[in-house]
Amino acid sequence: MKATQQILLIALAVCILPAAPWSAAANLPTPAEFADAGQKFVDDDFSPAIFVFVLLALLLMVFAFVVAAIIYLVIAATIAILIAVGIISSSLAYGMLRKRPSAVLRALVIQMAAVLGAAFGMGMFWAANLLFDLAMTWKHEVFIGATIGLLYGAAIGWLITVTVGRLVRRVADWAMCRRRAAALGKAR
Repeated sequence: MKATQQILLIALAVCILPAAPWSAAANLPTPAEFADAGQKFVDDDFSPAIFVFVLLALLLMVFAFVVAAIIYLVIAATIAILIAVGIISSSLAYGMLRKRPSAVLRALVIQMAAVLGAAFGMGMFWAANLLFDLAMTWKHEVFIGATIGLLYGAAIGWLITVTVGRLVRRVADWAMCRRRAAALGKAR
């Protein structure tokens, strides 16, 4: 006899023998037999252990979810801090190479706008895919959204630096004219 046949015979014996007429399980009355005899069927096998087990399992799942959320937040905060430190250090290095403090601020604004634009672009492509069912995978949403957002963010950062630079120059020229006018007024 093969091993598979032996396993099949053992499984059949385990399944059939408890239901055999000579087994103790076969002699128990059914709920219908209790009803026929005029007696009420009382299920007195209630055990609170099952409820406690389910409650403990639910509490364990909630605990695991909270721990996972805390770990996720710590990882996300660490990544954000590393990105911020990288942006600040590269802006400082650019400013040192240019030997101008304004270059630090300009590089910082452009890089921050580019990173925020990439995040905004990913969010917008996710929302567009959700609303308009564009049939994009999450990889396409992330790549296309980040690329377009990065380019637009860098362009907006550059526009901000140019606008603020011109505004600062105009205010500086205006202040210089006021000083000169005040100095000429005192000299007369």
